[in-house]
Amino acid sequence: MRTLLLALSILGVSCASEKGLTVYNSDPNVTIFSPADGSEHISGEVVTFMARIGDDRDDPAALVRIWSSDVQGQFADLSAVSAMGDVEWSTASLDLGDHLISLQVVDADGLTSTDTVGVSVVLESGDDTGGAGPGVDQDGDGYDSTVDCDDLDSQIHPGAEEYPYDGVDQDCDGEDLTDQDGDGHDAVVAGGDDCEDTDAGIFPGAEEFCDDADNDCDGTVDEPDAVGCATWWLDADSDGYGSDTTACLCGPSGDYTADNNDDCLDSDPEVNPGHTDFEVSASVDGVWDWDCNGVIEQQWTDVGRCEGTLFCEVTVGWLDAIPACGTLHSWVVGCSGGTCSESSVSRTQACR
Repeated sequence: MRTLLLALSILGVSCASEKGLTVYNSDPNVTIFSPADGSEHISGEVVTFMARIGDDRDDPAALVRIWSSDVQGQFADLSAVSAMGDVEWSTASLDLGDHLISLQVVDADGLTSTDTVGVSVVLESGDDTGGAGPGVDQDGDGYDSTVDCDDLDSQIHPGAEEYPYDGVDQDCDGEDLTDQDGDGHDAVVAGGDDCEDTDAGIFPGAEEFCDDADNDCDGTVDEPDAVGCATWWLDADSDGYGSDTTACLCGPSGDYTADNNDDCLDSDPEVNPGHTDFEVSASVDGVWDWDCNGVIEQQWTDVGRCEGTLFCEVTVGWLDAIPACGTLHSWVVGCSGGTCSESSVSRTQACR
């Protein structure tokens, strides 16, 4: 018999070495052991729940703990856990009535386990009015029912922190907080028209500033003529030189990108103060002042001729007269022998 068991053991190890060992991860364990199932508790009284949790891999403190009620939903986890897995959680916020309190634990692999306990929250014994009388503080928040607008919720009482836009009057001032910045306009999320309810300077009708914000809630950020704007000139041909058309803007925008109005023809990117070449034809709009200096400059202005008796001397230049811009004319380049007459080539007058 021992021989057979030894053989089977060897066979098992051999198979494990070939296939690899399989390591299993079990669900975490959780047990609520206090209070007793079905126990009764006075409204506003602190109820302490005790449980023990554990896992075959994770430390108890690493397990996620989720406390919830089938009536009120999930609570914030303020429980403490020991190294041995003992958990203690207390609350005084349970509403009147029966609750099924559950503790769910989740390990690092997402495996979960849940345990539950039933408790009942009742009014103080001897009170058969079906509700709290004047001067009773049911939720234990220090404010009785004469001033507490919801004496069944310890988070609601005069002076409590008000949470905006949740439809709940936490501080018992008669309304929910819908105008958080106090500028007289309710937030958009609360049905109002304030597009930024945390800044009292932002609301419909507010003055617009150059600050990367939509101060007046009109859907446009840093619109023209906002406070702090500067003059920008229209540069329709994108040559870096603007026309006389301006806009007061928070920065260059659209075609308003020039910081000057030095362009004399904003429909042609070749016509601007930076143009240095002489041209033999006018611009597309018939302009000869290519460099926008207000003066039409001719490239060649000398008049050519041949003169002399014994010796014929030549002056290089235009024959007879200086032609207009873009005009093809004769250009004197030399003189003939015995007659001292001009010899020339054709040239077009260039201008800028």
